[in-house]
Amino acid sequence: MTKLIQDWTALAAPIANRPQGWIAADINGRGSTAYEKPLGDVIADAQWEGLAPADKGGAQLALMNPGGIRSDLVHKASGSEGDGVVTYGESFTVQPFTNMMNVVDLTGANLIAALKQQVSGANLNSIKILQVSKGFTYTLDTTKTGADRVVDGSVKLNGEAIDPAKTYRVAMNEFLAGGGDSFPALATGTNKLVGPRTWTSSTPTWRPTPRRRPRWPSRPRTASPSSSNRLDEGRRTVSAGRRPSFSSLRTLAGFEVNLSWCGAMNRRRFLVGALAAGAGVMLGAPAASAVDVRAWMAAHGDGTELTRLTIPGTHDSGARFGGPWSECQNTTVAQQLDSGIRFLDVRCRVTGGSFAIHHGASYQNAMFGDVLVACRDFLAAHPSETVLMRVKQEYSEESDATFRAVFDDYLDRRGWRPSSTSATGCRSSARPAGRSSSSPTTADCPA
Repeated sequence: MTKLIQDWTALAAPIANRPQGWIAADINGRGSTAYEKPLGDVIADAQWEGLAPADKGGAQLALMNPGGIRSDLVHKASGSEGDGVVTYGESFTVQPFTNMMNVVDLTGANLIAALKQQVSGANLNSIKILQVSKGFTYTLDTTKTGADRVVDGSVKLNGEAIDPAKTYRVAMNEFLAGGGDSFPALATGTNKLVGPRTWTSSTPTWRPTPRRRPRWPSRPRTASPSSSNRLDEGRRTVSAGRRPSFSSLRTLAGFEVNLSWCGAMNRRRFLVGALAAGAGVMLGAPAASAVDVRAWMAAHGDGTELTRLTIPGTHDSGARFGGPWSECQNTTVAQQLDSGIRFLDVRCRVTGGSFAIHHGASYQNAMFGDVLVACRDFLAAHPSETVLMRVKQEYSEESDATFRAVFDDYLDRRGWRPSSTSATGCRSSARPAGRSSSSPTTADCPA
């Protein structure tokens, strides 16, 4: 087990140890107890700067959820890179996700409502203060409670009061854009533009790709963090005063690309190796070398709770097409299951009464029925296994009720619910917009 971890650490080291920027002092994120976190400012500023150009979304401001900031940027060297040097691995630790950036239209009223949701509703007893980009300001009155903490008339953009009737272009990660962290007002956004992963929006000076190394300036400017919080008679003003920057925002904590996606590492090889590594620390698992990744759950009794297992999964499990900004996988769902994956993240667009697999605007040449067939065939061959699946609406503005109705139709009318006694007659799924005429038509039913 130790040898396996050492091998994978060595394989990732050239990427993880690559310098990405320079700082003159610590920039705290997770370690900050302030509502407005210095590293939150850096991330929000970078997301706004990266998506402000008209052809990138025309963002006027950016919002970042505080829970997505998982670490700090520390000036003291963690290895041999030298004090002040921020490596890719350190950046990745701050935000180890693969969220896509969204730019949406929000009315001023919904923007203000989102700010009030920071301190009310589901967040009343666990306040979540959004990190804001430069120029967006408002005041919290900490002497009050609930939504009243957001001071009426204090919400401004570049010094101008937010007009409730006006529309603003707002950048945020897809988690927030979907109403995550109990911000339903943010899910009301329209005219959505799906941008790159959050790590690319956080690197406005250059745009790295898996095959291209960025060119660093010969004399990078070293940044110094500073606080922008102001307190006045129980009021905390969240604003864009003097903000910490990070080597001119060349690269930031928003770096969110799976290490296995870079270089020549094959994702299937990564999945098998990662599963073997994970299997060694699972409850009661045998040695990694003895694990059959196609049936690793067989090593655990049927009474084992799923919460006691480390379950490997993939993000945007069906995203295999559309270029470097859409492709998250280079293996099919069936191959992922064979590699040991047991959690699937399935993104669906409602079209013609069926679900088309999408990543943003990019159709993935598959329907939901294809995913279900792959799972059915795998489970039939490996009855000891369990597959968990998250089904989420993507690139679609249908209501939750409509989305649920289509989902239930798969379960009940098309016969995918094991206990269902309803008719199992099926029909070919409608071809979604943009689907190639050469693509096969898939029957979204159990066959």
